[in-house]
Amino acid sequence: MFKKIVLVLILALSPLYASASDATSKIASILLTLNHFPSDADKVVLNGIQESDSASYNEKMLARIVSEIQHKISETDREDLEEMLDDEDIKPPVRVIATALLGINHKVSGSDATALKALE
Repeated sequence: MFKKIVLVLILALSPLYASASDATSKIASILLTLNHFPSDADKVVLNGIQESDSASYNEKMLARIVSEIQHKISETDREDLEEMLDDEDIKPPVRVIATALLGINHKVSGSDATALKALE
């Protein structure tokens, strides 16, 4: 819990938030309205991110994971996200989304929602 609070504070105060890409903004918006699984319209957006030439490898992975959510993420996806979070060089918006995905249980938690709103 302390880790999430610190992450929210750091990101809320960080000018790097301005670096949220179109892909991370779209993923954050989808997560904020997620209820058990993404809608068909959400899946179209997420598929577009996965096929985009401008989205990073991590953004494409996040889009894939979100598109496959069924109430929560799979164990394989959890392992991929934990490995991603171990990389100290990932962009802050990607870190916020990965952290939120690890905590999803039908929908994002309150503290994760606060961090995601800053990415929209």
